[in-house]
Amino acid sequence: MVNSDWLESYQSGFIDPIGPKDLIEAVIEYDEVVTKISNKKSRKQIRNAKILDVVDIIRNRGEQDDLF
Repeated sequence: MVNSDWLESYQSGFIDPIGPKDLIEAVIEYDEVVTKISNKKSRKQIRNAKILDVVDIIRNRGEQDDLF
């Protein structure tokens, strides 16, 4: 988490806890690394993922299927 102000507010309890069914809309940054396994296959990996800013937290109070 790069935005230390948001993290401080969350850890201090000013922002309600994020539940398992909640969605976080955020600005992120990451490095995508492609590893070649063979001539025909390659595998993508995400490294150095960072949350730059939390835009919104979408709270879900109902069933998980209600989101979609």
